[in-house]
Order: sequence, then structure tokens, then C-alpha cells
Amino acid sequence: NPKECEKDPCCEPGTCKLRSGAQCAYGTCCQNCGFSPGGTVCRAVANE
Repeated sequence: NPKECEKDPCCEPGTCKLRSGAQCAYGTCCQNCGFSPGGTVCRAVANE
């Protein structure tokens, strides 16, 4: 929503879309509006 977008540095408040140059806005592999470097472990391996 627009209120949340205003607080997010990766979001363009006028459109509620990612800012120019941003790759992501949140998640375990998102850092400073960009994807984490290759090889970064973003989630633990599931053991079954």
C-alpha cells in the first residue's frame, strides 16, 4: 500500500513499484534493493 511504500527505500511512492535500478524490495536474498551476491546462502537446506 502507499503508506508502506513511502517507508521503503526500494519503492517508488507515486507508483508503488520498485524504484529505477532496484532489483528487489525484501526477502532473505535482497540487500539494499539488490540481490545478494551469487553463492550467498539465503535459506537453510531442508532436511527430510
